[in-house]
Amino acid sequence: MDTVIAGQQQAVPKSVLERVFAILDSFSAGEPELTLAELALRTAIPKPTVHRLAGILTEQRLLKRTDHGFRLGIRLFELGELVTEQHDLRDASLPFLEELFELTHETIHLGVLDGNDVLYFVKIVGYRSFPVPTRTGGRWPAYASALGKVLLAFGPDDPLSLLPPESLQPLTPYTIIDPGRLQRELAVVRRVGTAIESQEAVLGNACVAAPIFDSPGHLVAAVSISGPPLRLRPAQRAPVVRQAAAQITRRISR
Repeated sequence: MDTVIAGQQQAVPKSVLERVFAILDSFSAGEPELTLAELALRTAIPKPTVHRLAGILTEQRLLKRTDHGFRLGIRLFELGELVTEQHDLRDASLPFLEELFELTHETIHLGVLDGNDVLYFVKIVGYRSFPVPTRTGGRWPAYASALGKVLLAFGPDDPLSLLPPESLQPLTPYTIIDPGRLQRELAVVRRVGTAIESQEAVLGNACVAAPIFDSPGHLVAAVSISGPPLRLRPAQRAPVVRQAAAQITRRISR
């Protein structure tokens, strides 16, 4: 049976593993701490079952008990650090990302394409950084960022197949949500080797990004710098972003 929460139909997870993942997936950057009742509501799992599973997860340090409920536990961080793809790419990229930061003093991102989202591996915050709601380990819709456009342009053969029309929702008045216009923009990105966006993701912020490849020439990730449009001057910053991406490409292609 399905449970309706906040007007949406939510399938009740059946297996123990599905229920464990449902509990862990309930937490977010905006809600890092949840009560037992909130976990039951978000997962559609009976409260006694949530209580039992939360107890086991706490014993295993996957959850941490707080005065008001639960937070994600330190063991998840330990496990995350064992993901070799993230670890190796981050370590190879960091010297060049830090150099790019010293050149620009703007916010630096390194990200990969996961489904139709950008998944951020690294974020270095600028000295006078514009408040961008991104974080290491966080996600952002790929169509609404320069980093995402680079990943879409150089990654899948048919990038728009990842983006059904209903998924193209405006984040600002400048977000490109017309599939035809987005396809033309991705063609430009492939031709010039960088992507630029201005206020499509966040009002008052602009971004320029370039792709990173492995030795066979397959897309691995992308690097970007972002900041207020007048200060960033994305078109003028494009060469240094391409240079950083090329340096990382050479490092991981050895």
